[in-house]
Amino acid sequence: MNFVAGMLLVFMPPEPAFFMLDFVVTSLMPFTFHDELVGCFADADTLTVLAERELPALSRHCAAIELHFSMFATQWFMCLFVLSLPSETAFRVWDRVLCHGPAAIFETALRALRLAEKKVMAMDDAFDALVALNEVTANLYDADSLFQVKLKQPIDNAHVRLLRAKFRADRLKE
Repeated sequence: MNFVAGMLLVFMPPEPAFFMLDFVVTSLMPFTFHDELVGCFADADTLTVLAERELPALSRHCAAIELHFSMFATQWFMCLFVLSLPSETAFRVWDRVLCHGPAAIFETALRALRLAEKKVMAMDDAFDALVALNEVTANLYDADSLFQVKLKQPIDNAHVRLLRAKFRADRLKE
């Protein structure tokens, strides 16, 4: 949360930054910063389901090499891509998230995965695949190239809300 707060403070005075952080934490990323990170893991589970639909071969490969989506999605989501994308691209992602809601977070993640798909598929173990994925995202200086990646199906906020609620409930039962 400190990275998100820090980046907000770059662009606005403290009081508006506080209220924007409150909006991000309560509306865009509910339960993400909960004591047990319930929302964070629910979001990783949500991304997993969406990736199975959008990128079935990559999803199967990640499962085969035991690269769990939570291994990278946790950082992506908790920091809203600030630590994984170049700052110019991350800020463009923020624009989309603030305009279109949580679905834009998952669209961004799926687009990044599609861009990294060939490199990740070429790796035989989770660590190497994670390194390859991080290299791709760290070099996404052209935000337009990220946003031009086509998805098979659009992702809407209602569907994201349903998936998040389901996985959050599952996590709370554990």
